[in-house]
Amino acid sequence: MDSGITIRFFRLFVLLTMVSGCDKEQIITLNLKGTIKGEVSVQDVFGWYTADFQGISVQLDNSNQIISTSVDETGHFVLEEIPSGTYERSAIKEGFGSGFYQNFQLVGGDQPIYLWFSLREIPEMTIEHISLEIIEGEVYLTGTVDHDYIIDPDVSPPRVPAFRYFVSKSEDPSWEDYLDTQIDLLKRISGWQIYSELYLGYHFSSGEKLFVIAYPCNNSDGSYYNFESKQYVYPTLGESSNVASIIIP
Repeated sequence: MDSGITIRFFRLFVLLTMVSGCDKEQIITLNLKGTIKGEVSVQDVFGWYTADFQGISVQLDNSNQIISTSVDETGHFVLEEIPSGTYERSAIKEGFGSGFYQNFQLVGGDQPIYLWFSLREIPEMTIEHISLEIIEGEVYLTGTVDHDYIIDPDVSPPRVPAFRYFVSKSEDPSWEDYLDTQIDLLKRISGWQIYSELYLGYHFSSGEKLFVIAYPCNNSDGSYYNFESKQYVYPTLGESSNVASIIIP
């Protein structure tokens, strides 16, 4: 037998012998720990980055305990001596959609893990009196919007508020129960009509009834996938509008 193979076989034999001599409980409770470093970015209601890092906390939750810390004046944070395991991780700030992630695996060890979160401001405005109409075979959403923002549609990205609508076959559509969703920008001052062509994908056929609800949202609206509901969740939504419905021609 090759000498190299013999040495590797001997080492494996010794390792297996050592493990077999250990009790199972000793193997399970190795208690590895790790360090997490990272940064949180903040965007205002128009999606523009700001330096408003006050009141931001970062949390790890594994159902047994919640580990949290605050960010410094530059948006950075450090979490040390974190037990290995599976966590939900989030950044939280009042008035902002949380940066949330599921099934984060921490193995532990000497090298820190780096994480990045984005917080987006939830808009303070209302969308009212939405309705649906058919124009040249396409479905359009109309309604009115009320806000106090000073808009500037000519800069990049445009400083204008936005809304997101959710389309469903259910009579009670919501951000939790939908088939299609789309964001649209409000490039008009408060009080103007919303006028938006709906994106319906391939979920609806002629003669079917669809239902729509709309929410104000951040101009730079983001989402995360919820593994339990199997839907994308949009954390920057404001107060919902009424529900509108129409039959597809």
